[in-house]
Amino acid sequence: MRLLRYVLRRLLFVVPVLLGSMFIAFLLTRVVPGNPIEKVAGPYASDARVEEMKREAGLLDPFYVQFVNYLRDLLHGDLGVSYQTSQPVSTDLVDRLPASLELVLYGMILAIGLALPLGVLAAVKRATIVDHVSRVLAVLGVSVPIFWIALVLLSAFYTRLGWLPGPEGRLPMRMVEPDRITGLYTIDALVQGQWDVFWAATKALILPVSTIAVVAMAPIARMTRAMMIDALESDYVRTARSMGLPSRVIVVRHAFRNAIIPVLTLIAAVFGYAIGGEVLVEYIFTWPGLGLYSYNAILGSDFPAIQGFIILATSIYILIYLVVDILTALLDPRVEF
Repeated sequence: MRLLRYVLRRLLFVVPVLLGSMFIAFLLTRVVPGNPIEKVAGPYASDARVEEMKREAGLLDPFYVQFVNYLRDLLHGDLGVSYQTSQPVSTDLVDRLPASLELVLYGMILAIGLALPLGVLAAVKRATIVDHVSRVLAVLGVSVPIFWIALVLLSAFYTRLGWLPGPEGRLPMRMVEPDRITGLYTIDALVQGQWDVFWAATKALILPVSTIAVVAMAPIARMTRAMMIDALESDYVRTARSMGLPSRVIVVRHAFRNAIIPVLTLIAAVFGYAIGGEVLVEYIFTWPGLGLYSYNAILGSDFPAIQGFIILATSIYILIYLVVDILTALLDPRVEF
């Protein structure tokens, strides 16, 4: 019951955060130079026609009137219509969300699966060659831009070696996508037994997923190493060693369980960074997800699409932090609900 009240209180904070993100997104789209009507109307439309289209779209109303009207439409589930696709923004987001989730989820799973063992091993084998290699990898992952990693992987494994497909989207052009169940091609193809589609989708994922994983694993590995070193030097670990407990039990059950709590918070932050960083990855690999959609929306000054993407990304980010808060409360008995 205490946990339920804790979750409900956390959900109450979602409202001001979403309102703040909506206001900032709405403000930025109006302040930054550019107008979607001028792009939609084309170069041959008269000034009178452009002004009329702006009035019809409500862009000539005062800022506060536009924002209130936008909030009113949001309460009815209306995110507006994209000027580029001429479809409801909600439909565009639903269509493209699975592609981005497939990319980010697999990238984070790979990053966490590599970073946690690497950080633990570096802390246990401190000041050895394993520790030095892990720190070099972590520094490279943090300092090297994500687009550079993507271009290097493309140049090596697609252009030079030809082992993996290039920037051609989620599937080869002539291959039919599987029937939509989850929207994740690998899972949908696996469930329906379409092995050729499964392997093609998997190969298309390797390079962009690896790009996200390399960048995401670096801070997680560094934080895991630092927290594990603190835990291994703590009094309770020294007491456990004096009692003759096996090293594996001390590392896994005692040190790692306490070290993982701040790492969970960092994982949530890295997940949010991956959602934002995938814009460049999707652009480079021509991946039809939210990142490429938002990139095209920014270039086209597509206000409704930009605002819809920000609201969705903020909601996902808040949900991730809520899950992390719940896990932290369950793992750490010192947390007060």
